Amino acid sequence: MANVENFLQEITNRLDVVESRLGIKGGDSPSVKTVTVTAGDGIGSEAVSAFDDYVRAKVDPFVETGIKIGGKVAELGTALQESLSAVRTFIVTAGQSKKPTQETIDAMLKPITEKILVIQAFDTRDAFGNHAKALSEGIGSIMYVNPLIQTPAPHVEAFKDAAVFWINKVRKDYKERADGNLHMEWCKQLNDMFQGLYDFVKAYQKMGVQWNPQGKVVTGAPTTAQAAAKETKKEETSKAPVAAATGGISNVFAELSKIDQSSGKTAGLRHVTKDMKSKNLPPPKEGGVKKTGLKKKFGSSISTTHNPVFEIRGPKWQVDYQKDCVKTIEADQISIKNTVYIHGCEGATIVVKGKCNTITVDACKKTQVVFETVLATCEIVNSKSVKVQCNVNSPTISIDKSDGVTVYIMKRDVVKEIKFVTAKSSEMNVSYPSANEDEGFLEHALPEQFVHQIGSEDNVSTQVSDLYGH
Repeated sequence: MANVENFLQEITNRLDVVESRLGIKGGDSPSVKTVTVTAGDGIGSEAVSAFDDYVRAKVDPFVETGIKIGGKVAELGTALQESLSAVRTFIVTAGQSKKPTQETIDAMLKPITEKILVIQAFDTRDAFGNHAKALSEGIGSIMYVNPLIQTPAPHVEAFKDAAVFWINKVRKDYKERADGNLHMEWCKQLNDMFQGLYDFVKAYQKMGVQWNPQGKVVTGAPTTAQAAAKETKKEETSKAPVAAATGGISNVFAELSKIDQSSGKTAGLRHVTKDMKSKNLPPPKEGGVKKTGLKKKFGSSISTTHNPVFEIRGPKWQVDYQKDCVKTIEADQISIKNTVYIHGCEGATIVVKGKCNTITVDACKKTQVVFETVLATCEIVNSKSVKVQCNVNSPTISIDKSDGVTVYIMKRDVVKEIKFVTAKSSEMNVSYPSANEDEGFLEHALPEQFVHQIGSEDNVSTQVSDLYGH
């Protein structure tokens, strides 16, 4: 008997330890207790504190500079604060809650996406248009909290790199103005803000936002009863035509006459009379019908019927039909033996880290490509409104049959080593750092108009048009 009592006492002691760890007070009632975790002492509380420090150190000074500039730039700062406040709310809620279904997570992300849309909806046609574009290009970085994004830190870095395009535009536009120093500071703080977010995510949320297995259940997901009611309503709707036909044989034929027997193939076609039939038409005039050839246009809209591709096939990275997204090829996923072929993308940002042999951008529209080092050439062909950023080096950049191409060279010491080969293209520009650091980036147009002249020895000499004199 003494052994049994000792055994029961040991079990009781172990249960007391478990209750104390879970925060459950012992009692006679066997009911389950609810554990509430606050942002101050729950899972992820350290990340919340670090996020607050990041906002104070990087975001608040940026907003204050925007207020000094005034106008739309100040409004952009306010919208940014609201979007980051929504991100903080998401982090705190995750620390208090069990991980819900993706449908519920999408509902939790809605306030963040709404704030992003507010920033991206700012008018970009006025003097502060490039300021708005710079922030809107990078604001998508805050969506790293979505669990569907498996690599949050590279996601933030890709959007940070995309914002550099327009940050440099602002620097170029305001470097010689009276209030230029204020805008230079705004650009520096915006870049530091995105870098600070990257550092925060890499340090505290490298694998994503933390959820609390012992937390509460997030409400908002449709219940089983609601789903069943929705299904019942759907079945009633599908039975409605049958119910309408039960009023008699005349109603049955009336309903049958409304049914399209061709499954939609003949919907909207008009009735063909005898005089409209081809055998009754008058003979064509002499010479027959003139055929008009269809001229193929490059840079046309991307078909939505293709499936996006992002994979390596042998030595070639295939990036096809990416739309309104950011895709990153990490340095450990590519080598100098690999080529990158980017085709049919629209509104996408493609980031290539490390070194590769060649990069080809083909039939893309409003696409941005950021790469570090290319050993042979970076080629842009059949594309429209494309931006290419070279962070380290590329011996040759080729532009063929493309419109609206801007090339950014980020290192001053390689500017004179890069050759540009162009053909059948227009609106080409190159931007690179000035020898004078105070001047920021310079931008020049690549010539597309030339003057040809036959010389005295029957040779043809070519000069760049005076329009491109510098």
